[in-house]
Amino acid sequence: MRTNDDASREALKLTLDAMSKGEIWDRERNGFYRYATQRDWSAPHFEKMLEDNGRLLSTYPDFYLLTGDARYLNTAYGIRDSLLRDLFDQAFLGSVDADSKEVDKRIFTYWNGIASSAFVKLFEVSGERKDLDPAIKATDTILDTLYRKGEGVLHTEDRAGIKLLSDQVWFAGSLLDLYRVMGESRYLESANDIIESTLREFRWAENGLFFDSIAEEDLGFLSEKIWKIDDNSRLSRILINLSLITGEEDYLNEAEELLKRMSAEYEQYGIFSAPLGSAIDKYLRLVHIVIFGEKEELERISQDVLGVFEPNKTLEIIDTSLNPTRITDLGLSDKSGGVCMQTWLMYDP
Repeated sequence: MRTNDDASREALKLTLDAMSKGEIWDRERNGFYRYATQRDWSAPHFEKMLEDNGRLLSTYPDFYLLTGDARYLNTAYGIRDSLLRDLFDQAFLGSVDADSKEVDKRIFTYWNGIASSAFVKLFEVSGERKDLDPAIKATDTILDTLYRKGEGVLHTEDRAGIKLLSDQVWFAGSLLDLYRVMGESRYLESANDIIESTLREFRWAENGLFFDSIAEEDLGFLSEKIWKIDDNSRLSRILINLSLITGEEDYLNEAEELLKRMSAEYEQYGIFSAPLGSAIDKYLRLVHIVIFGEKEELERISQDVLGVFEPNKTLEIIDTSLNPTRITDLGLSDKSGGVCMQTWLMYDP
């Protein structure tokens, strides 16, 4: 979707169409089942997972922006309705059982980060506040219950003290997404704090990659250092965003080093290394867009920019009446509103 490659676009279109038309899509209650047992997306396993639907809720709006085909946006609306009906209560819930249809009511930080980011994406496309409110509610719930300042976020309430790398990077990313569309500094500050604790606690000294922190006494595979390319790639994107927003070059240097280390070991992941390619593309084509002005001006301008398909953009929306110093920090005039875009091309042959 970044290169305008027709073959890639057709492959994605084929997949998204086949899924939404196949039996893996719940035609009565909307949303996607966990997986299909046949190659034509038939004979599904009827469990519904927050993680799966959250990821797809980001994908279908993106493809709508790319193609202008309303079918993909309508599919996203169906996923939204399914999640809010079956898997939402103060925050997003885990899953719907395949047989009993009972809901796993645990709140997993990792999956809430995925779902909250997806609802922010849907809001950017639809412009409807009702698509943003669930992300705000879920995020604030986790900040109130599972976030520990200076220590990161817990995995879930019933796992005493357990923190996973996935929780940190996906929830921090959703905080930055909310900051992007709302401009509330508390989201930026919490994301920054979580990433600082992640850099301290989850880095493995031997190779500089990031792993889950597992106690030495744990047995079996839990004690092995298996790095996840998805989480590390997500972390590198967050570091890039934080660098552009805060002006801290150390974050960009961290991202560059992490991308280099992953690039030396990615081949074992095959097609699952796609998130690394996306992160490298962002690093090579940095786009920082700042929308600034007072409230009425922001409402007029921001929706046009939010709805533009630009996967690499780091976006800030700044209410100059509430945060005038941010404009000064960026070297912009606070006399009037507008859009400022800075582009950096990072290329070292």
